[in-house]
Amino acid sequence: MRKGEAGALQWSDIDFKNLTIRINKTLDFQAKDKSELFCDTKTYNSTRMIRMSKTLADDLKQHMKYQNPKKLALNELYHHDLNFVLTRDDGTIVPKSSLFNAVRPSAQKLVVLFSRNI
Repeated sequence: MRKGEAGALQWSDIDFKNLTIRINKTLDFQAKDKSELFCDTKTYNSTRMIRMSKTLADDLKQHMKYQNPKKLALNELYHHDLNFVLTRDDGTIVPKSSLFNAVRPSAQKLVVLFSRNI
């Protein structure tokens, strides 16, 4: 999974029931406003469904539980409209240069588990 694809993942792309992740967009890290955040995947074949293991699903659920109190605490200051999986504490995008450093424990584990499921 490319950094832009990982950065663009939204909770609506995760299907816990069918254990799949939909990759259908990439994140434009240099977008000037929210309307320009998402781009098409690099190639036509990059749009895909990835199967995820139960372990990955459980890890994503834990990550969601980690995010939820922050969403509640920040209320309208949290960027709920973005609904990103990998975010800063306020729900905004993580810069490309620090995407995996900022969320290192979760992101690295997710990338390893994603690659096992391809």
